[in-house]
Amino acid sequence: MTNSYLKKITSLILIFIILIGCSPSLQKPPQEESDSKTPEVPKVLEEMETRLLEVMYAIDSMPGIEKSIVEKETAKQEEEIETEVDQKKEEKEEAAKKNIDVEMLIEENAVIIPLLKEIEIENTVIDITEPPDTTDKHWYDINGTVNDIHRNWNALEPLLQEVKVSKSLTEEFESHLDDTTDIIASKSIEESLMGLNLLTSYMADFRSYFKSKVPGEVYKAQYLIREAVLYASADEFDRAMTSTNKAKELGDGLRPRIIEMKGEDVAHKYQLSIEDLQQQLKNSNFPITKVKGAIVVKNTTLMVDLFESSIK
Repeated sequence: MTNSYLKKITSLILIFIILIGCSPSLQKPPQEESDSKTPEVPKVLEEMETRLLEVMYAIDSMPGIEKSIVEKETAKQEEEIETEVDQKKEEKEEAAKKNIDVEMLIEENAVIIPLLKEIEIENTVIDITEPPDTTDKHWYDINGTVNDIHRNWNALEPLLQEVKVSKSLTEEFESHLDDTTDIIASKSIEESLMGLNLLTSYMADFRSYFKSKVPGEVYKAQYLIREAVLYASADEFDRAMTSTNKAKELGDGLRPRIIEMKGEDVAHKYQLSIEDLQQQLKNSNFPITKVKGAIVVKNTTLMVDLFESSIK
């Protein structure tokens, strides 16, 4: 066998090896390989996010509960005046409670609960079956759930480190969590709601480090609409408008992906609902702002359904 023949054989083998190495069936694209290594959104992150929202629901219930206490005391006094027969204390209590609808009072005095209901957040923290004597037990239960959130954070933080979330971001979140815990302990309703809502913004940021069908921007938009309604409740309509503008920008950024998934109607509904909300902010009409804000949040849930139905 000549040297020339051997060289030809060697060259053919090398070419064959190179072709196999470059074959797309055997070599994953860089993005696909990166996605396969990215972990799914941790259950503890979702659990922590839900608890933050459930505590918001509980704290937003407090004005209605406080009003139910006032109405119960008024009813007791009226019962004493109208009833000549002596009654036991328990009988007076039951008669006073009978016609007081606590859940209705909560709804009437709530700021953010209508928006929370649109993402299927319910009251799981406090007892709202009947008017209490005081709200002490309610705040005790709220603080207990806040302690559970700190335990969630203890489990989530190392998972964030594994996916290279910056130390500055996790420290910033932890600082806000500590501050909000102190605010809740002081029973400041408006500040507590703002603080808790801000924490949900970090949850949306953390989601972007994990693999998920639903973009973190959808959850960020929900946070911004809640923020807008909270600002509007304090008559800060200009700041509320700024929040809705940011939510609109997020929707505009998601629009091409939504349309690609045949969700033109979802994108259009979201856009129109933002415009309707902004009109009420211009009118400084808080009651209708709540209604319009809830509709925007409902439209974000349509985005969630659309993304979750994708094949990826």
